[in-house]
Amino acid sequence: CGDGDNGGCYDEYYAGLKNFESDCFNVCEEFDYVHYSILFNAFVFCQIFNEFNARSIGDDWNIFYGLERNKIFILIIFITIGLQIFIIEIGGDFTKTAGLTAYQWIVSALLGAISIPLGFMMRFIPVKEDESCYAGYVEKGESFSRKEIC
Repeated sequence: CGDGDNGGCYDEYYAGLKNFESDCFNVCEEFDYVHYSILFNAFVFCQIFNEFNARSIGDDWNIFYGLERNKIFILIIFITIGLQIFIIEIGGDFTKTAGLTAYQWIVSALLGAISIPLGFMMRFIPVKEDESCYAGYVEKGESFSRKEIC
């Protein structure tokens, strides 16, 4: 192998492996869903954290204001997280997911949490709004179509 004949070196090395094809290539037939599970988990946590951003559609920067009074919202968040844990940890081949380690759960949740500061920063982008274009807004005595003005 030291003479620079790479083909001969390859043949010498792999000639000793009797079941090279079956030993090396069959490993690739076993699917590992961990990578996709982390991406899916991060995506779902993006949605969960974005639900907090969506609680206020105005310029109010405190997305947690009045959270303790909104029991249904809190219930939906807990149900969503519970279902996500079930899908990831129990789903298996049916949902094409794999159980994650505690570190992978933390990393994917932190990736999803990026939507909180993004939502915070978006609140400082000035946007002109015409309140007459909001759904359900009609002044008394007006008979024009909303599509004409918005």
